[in-house]
Amino acid sequence: MEIICRILEKTAGVFLFLGRPAVPAALLGLVLLTAGAGGLRAQPAGDDFMLDILYVTEVEEAVESEGFKPVVTRTAGPWGKSEIVDTPYSINVMSSDLIKNSGVSSFDEIAKMNPLVQLKYPNASARSTAFFNIRGFSLGQANGRLQDGVRRIFYGIPMEDKERIEVLSGLSGFLYGPTNVGGAINFVVKRPTMERTGSLLLGVKDNGTPYGHLDVGGPLDPEGRYGLRLNIAGRNGAMAYREQKQLSSVVSGAFDFHVTEDFLWRFAASHYVNKNENAPAEWWVAPGAVRPAALDPKTDLASGSRDKREQNDFSTDISWKISEQLSVRAAFLYSDMDLDYRDYKVNTFRPDGSIVSGYNIAGLNHPRTPVDQKGGYFYVDYNFETGPFAHNLTAGFSVDYLHLKMIDPPDATHPLDHDILDQRTTNASMVVGDEISFLEKYKVMLGGNFARYRVNDILNSRINKKRQFSPTVSLVYNPVEKVTLYGTYIESLEPGAFVGAGYVNSGQFLDPYVSKQYEIGAKADLGGMFLTLAWYRIDKSSNIYVVNPNGSRTMTRDGRQVHEGFELTGTGKIFDNWRVYGGLTVMRARLKNNNDRDLVGKIPVDVAESMAKLYMEYDLPFVQGLTLNGGAYHTGKMFGDALNTDLMRSVTLFDLGLSYRTEAAGHPLRFNFMLQNVADKKYWLSSYYLGNPRTFLLTSQIDFL
Repeated sequence: MEIICRILEKTAGVFLFLGRPAVPAALLGLVLLTAGAGGLRAQPAGDDFMLDILYVTEVEEAVESEGFKPVVTRTAGPWGKSEIVDTPYSINVMSSDLIKNSGVSSFDEIAKMNPLVQLKYPNASARSTAFFNIRGFSLGQANGRLQDGVRRIFYGIPMEDKERIEVLSGLSGFLYGPTNVGGAINFVVKRPTMERTGSLLLGVKDNGTPYGHLDVGGPLDPEGRYGLRLNIAGRNGAMAYREQKQLSSVVSGAFDFHVTEDFLWRFAASHYVNKNENAPAEWWVAPGAVRPAALDPKTDLASGSRDKREQNDFSTDISWKISEQLSVRAAFLYSDMDLDYRDYKVNTFRPDGSIVSGYNIAGLNHPRTPVDQKGGYFYVDYNFETGPFAHNLTAGFSVDYLHLKMIDPPDATHPLDHDILDQRTTNASMVVGDEISFLEKYKVMLGGNFARYRVNDILNSRINKKRQFSPTVSLVYNPVEKVTLYGTYIESLEPGAFVGAGYVNSGQFLDPYVSKQYEIGAKADLGGMFLTLAWYRIDKSSNIYVVNPNGSRTMTRDGRQVHEGFELTGTGKIFDNWRVYGGLTVMRARLKNNNDRDLVGKIPVDVAESMAKLYMEYDLPFVQGLTLNGGAYHTGKMFGDALNTDLMRSVTLFDLGLSYRTEAAGHPLRFNFMLQNVADKKYWLSSYYLGNPRTFLLTSQIDFL
């Protein structure tokens, strides 16, 4: 107990420096909790102390000793928690150990490593959150993001309280209702552990920014009926761009209550604050202008720009095994956010080679943007047999509601604060699915999702809505143990795109539409490696922007967008001391059937048709505890305009690092160093943003429980 109190006392001063006075108060509560809770109470030396665990909380898998190899997925929607090798979808898992070992602490860094994700906009951008592609289709703030399986919107994503990241590539209409066709990313929150755990990480990153993270958890009673997990983290200082500042903090708690051996009730809550100053500018290319080679991103600033995001989350879920045949799952999530972002800068390349800069771009300068969201699901699972067929029948519903407003201050025509946007979106789905197993090696998964999508634009008295039945069918074959072949057909209702800031028709809705996907794949858990291979074909309606003669832009729908390609991923151990994580994406993405014949056969804007990414760790045999790690991340060429005249060349980035493990006073101690973008390459991240320059990470972590 004494060592814990000393560490927490020192940590409180660090977090005070990081600018969040509420955090030391939370630490004080943590000290009291640690001292008073029987399950976490430190024992006198020499005592044979052991918890008589009767109620078991999930044990994290995909650990370092297994090469980060995943076993289960929590991103199968109505199908529930499933063996990843048996799911008929392409799902990639980044575990807690992988995230910790690689030193990543932001979604930008996650996206750089993940072989299925292409980052488009950085987290500290005028869009207030990261945008990314999966299978070449864009996912923004409100699309394709889940927390513990519940759909939600993210404006900035704290990673310190997340246990794992699961990426589902491809259509998810049956699983999660109306959503973008590219896929979904499920952020799984850290839960209490079976054993007492406690770690403190301190370090610097980017351009010397101080960073700290405290993670404590475990059972609160000898039987393990109650469990708690607390995470507190913060940073304050310069980021990758010169003079760019960020202050962020997150306080997160998770509580598990085993009502009975068969009834688990869980809670989670968090408070997240993120402030940015001098954020990177957006870059536009005027008609007739030529995009130059990538500029030095360290000078890419919007001096005086700022944004603040404050977010409060609460969630609860239950899982109840009523009998051997019948079980119930339910979840609810509530989130409220308040955004303040203004004075963002847009640089425009002109035909004469000059650069014109402007501030306060329409739609990117709002003192207040409150966001309110609620979501949840309820599913009943029933397993039974009919002759030679074993059924696992699932039925239920999911729903989410989003209320988004933008409020401007008084001006010449408005004496008071006034709304310039008031938009309310509801997604609701009723789901029925049956997983039918037969002949030991075969399985058919049939399902349907009746989805209802509705957006109410209050200020303009406009409603955009659609109802649609989305079917899915999958055939799964297991020729040998831990090897799966599958084929899946799935449809998905995609919400009508809301035309955002920067377009002539800003504020309008494009109609919802139905997309289709065919996928054939294979998965294999072969010794130390988990391998996946998938071929897919996605056909959807095409949203494009047209550059007008005066340089303005109009968003419109024209023709079809067809993406066809392969994904190969691998996670595991080549040898006992050599761990790998990575993969390859190769696709052909084309526009078809456009009214504008000049667009037919063109590659969609900001879509890289190839990506190859590999992260490795090698335990050096000649120094115990020393590990060499790093990665190579390749993104293929892209085009910044619909006619494919604005070329952005491919780029390959390299990271290189060292990790050293030892002990201090009998407690595991680890030092990490990582140099990111070793060659300091200048490159275009997308048509709007430049990529990060060379940065570094240096941390030390002690496990004190």
